[in-house]
Amino acid sequence: MTDDATPVEESPSASDHTPSQLPAPTPVKDGNPPGTSPQYARMHTVIRRTCYVLLFGLVLEGALTFPLLAVWYGFPKLSLTQVCSELQKVTYSDEARKCDVPYSFPGPPLAGPAEAQGQHTSRDVTGIQPKPLYDKVEFREFVKHYQICQQFEGRPDKELRNLSPQQQQFREYCAYIADRK
Repeated sequence: MTDDATPVEESPSASDHTPSQLPAPTPVKDGNPPGTSPQYARMHTVIRRTCYVLLFGLVLEGALTFPLLAVWYGFPKLSLTQVCSELQKVTYSDEARKCDVPYSFPGPPLAGPAEAQGQHTSRDVTGIQPKPLYDKVEFREFVKHYQICQQFEGRPDKELRNLSPQQQQFREYCAYIADRK
């Protein structure tokens, strides 16, 4: 190389630029985001807004499901453990079922047997589309059962002879629960 040779300039790379020297972003064509053709711009906007509404709805549903169901089953009058035990009794058609509190950690499915392993009292029809055969739980029904059982507790047998058929059914239900405790 001779001294009179002109130096060759290298093309600048993106890493050589400072933020003020970066090339301006390409303008958005027709106000649409990159990759959206003008024909589908409105559809993309509707889909995006619909997704936002549905996601918001899912978050709201998830936040309200447990508190509303707890009230439906009778939470203020019954503790959450009592509500859980009543649900277990209905689900498995077994009056001896109860919730284990505190729940052992790590419990199923991480360690130990499944919660209802060996449980054969459920009256469900199994198959491709299983069908539960237990009765639907009405609004605050567990509270009524609990209060009726409290009424029968401690009453002498002489008073319990003249009961209506429905009261007799509840008495048998409460006696069954009391025998299992």
